[in-house]
Amino acid sequence: MQKNTPRAPDRTRQTRQKATPNVEKGDAKHGKTRQPSMPKESLSAGEAARELGISLRTIQRFCSDGGLPCFYTPGGQIRITRTALEAYRTGSESARAGRSTSTSAIQNKRETLETLNVELQERRLKRQLKQLDDEDAEAESERAASIEAEQLRHRATLEESRLQREAREDEREQHRQQQQAERQRREWVDSWIQWALRSLPLGVPSERTLRIPQAVEEALSNIEPTRPRAIIESLVTAAVEGLLAPWRRQQEIEKAIKDARKELPIGMQTLSDFFPPNEWEAKAMSAARDAIGELSPDASLEEIRSAAMHAGAQAAREYEAQQARIRAEQERQQAQIRAEQERQRRASNKAFLVSRGVAEVEPYLARLHLDDDIFDEDLARKSELEVAVRRALEERLTGAELLTDAVRIAREVVDAEV
Repeated sequence: MQKNTPRAPDRTRQTRQKATPNVEKGDAKHGKTRQPSMPKESLSAGEAARELGISLRTIQRFCSDGGLPCFYTPGGQIRITRTALEAYRTGSESARAGRSTSTSAIQNKRETLETLNVELQERRLKRQLKQLDDEDAEAESERAASIEAEQLRHRATLEESRLQREAREDEREQHRQQQQAERQRREWVDSWIQWALRSLPLGVPSERTLRIPQAVEEALSNIEPTRPRAIIESLVTAAVEGLLAPWRRQQEIEKAIKDARKELPIGMQTLSDFFPPNEWEAKAMSAARDAIGELSPDASLEEIRSAAMHAGAQAAREYEAQQARIRAEQERQQAQIRAEQERQRRASNKAFLVSRGVAEVEPYLARLHLDDDIFDEDLARKSELEVAVRRALEERLTGAELLTDAVRIAREVVDAEV
């Protein structure tokens, strides 16, 4: 059987004894031991530990080793009879006498360590103060250099502005001269456009008439106004005749190109020639125009229409494929959004659960202390326990748990620690 002599008190126990209420300190100064208000036939493990001045774990170890007789309640709580407690107290008086000398020596060492800690903190603060002074001096030097650099940039900016003003004045003069030359040439080209419009035969469609100015401008684009009139007149006439000759065939081609739009889904058709074509109508028409352009110049009207319809059908297939890709991309983006929202919700819930779990430490310690399951010194470990609880919650929670899960984990960590 183990000897029932308790272990000598250590620094942790002395620190914990300092946290006891003032009433207990006052009783200890007068050599008194606090007694329960009413005599009890049996005591709990916490009450026995307070009367003997030892820790709760020591009492539990003595009971499990058989060094201190005890019995268990139906709920599993340790109970110690007062007779067994007095017997243990009588047998351990000699061990307590030798413990006081060790306690004084430990107290002196603790005071020495506290003094050294204060000196160390003073030196650290002085070093930090010097570092701050050095940083202020460096910042002042940088500000001075920045001001000087800003002044240099300002002077350079002024000089650059002056050069830019001069360049703009030269550019405006050149632009004025260029505009005057363009205006004179524009008047000369307009006079030939009027001559070409007056020379058109009767019955020419207005659509073709509107293209006359462009044809004349293209014919005169590389001609100087100083060339002989006969040469200029022949060039304009050739341009007008070249525009009028194929107008009927071009009209048929344009109709086939427009009909290519009918191959698109009905929702993508404007159904009117008074509105500009949309993107896919323009693509179908462009494809039809390219397909017709690959035909021989003497291709029949049926061949032209067939090529235009085939190009429109190809554009319709491209439109359907694009719509399918857009729908797939939208679904993928929505899935990503939902996944991100779920991740954020879990992260937010996890942060809330962690904070609530940490907040559970203090009331749970208070309840354990009220039930005499822990000592006053265990209350001083609240910050340490909160760190342990936070670490456990960060590792074990995913954000999908409930508040009760966070509270349960926090209590499990506190129970394991105390």
